Amino acid sequence: MDHIEALRIGATEQYLLDEMPDRLREEFEEHLFECQECALDVRAGKALIGQMKKELQAKPKGAPAVKRRPFLSSFVLTLAGALAASMGIVLVYQNTVTLPRLHREIAAADSPAVLQATSLMNGASRGVGMPLATVSAGQPLLLYVDLPTDDRFVSYRLTFHTPSGSLAGTIVVSPEQARNPLLVRLPAHEVSSGVYTLAVEGVPESRGPVTELAQYRFQVRNGG
Repeated sequence: MDHIEALRIGATEQYLLDEMPDRLREEFEEHLFECQECALDVRAGKALIGQMKKELQAKPKGAPAVKRRPFLSSFVLTLAGALAASMGIVLVYQNTVTLPRLHREIAAADSPAVLQATSLMNGASRGVGMPLATVSAGQPLLLYVDLPTDDRFVSYRLTFHTPSGSLAGTIVVSPEQARNPLLVRLPAHEVSSGVYTLAVEGVPESRGPVTELAQYRFQVRNGG
């Protein structure tokens, strides 16, 4: 599952409401390891739902005594209230954040455009000048990367860091994908002017420490 597909099917909302089929849930959970944006959406949604449940369960101070209901009746009412509140939170989040972003990203993906990719195949980590990528506003950053490979590794991890040093995104690459040069995309909302760093790490089968294989630094310039 890629990011556009996750947005199109409302994967975050289905996941939070536990309405996602098992097969699709597994695909989405794998996607969460690769997509910082979806992972943040899920964490924010869980936090909102958890906070609302706490507020619903909290007994107001000084509330008048009420007649005790049977346990099952009280449980059903509490659960119904929590679910209704959770669905309301998800719908608000969906309408104010997810759907507008979905419309923008799908429209950009479906519109004809000429996109320029910057090559890191002879990047700064290999002793030459720092590559320069000029990106138009609202367009993703596209990079050509040739990964150094080794049979010791069962996968490779590409980690992007912004000019401020914060994490911009992580991509997991299989050995089969790493055999050929890759075209890597960094979403438009993660792109700003400044010097970015791309670290390439090899992940061993034995869950041991990862090995840094290369580090690329490149300049991003907003072309307007």
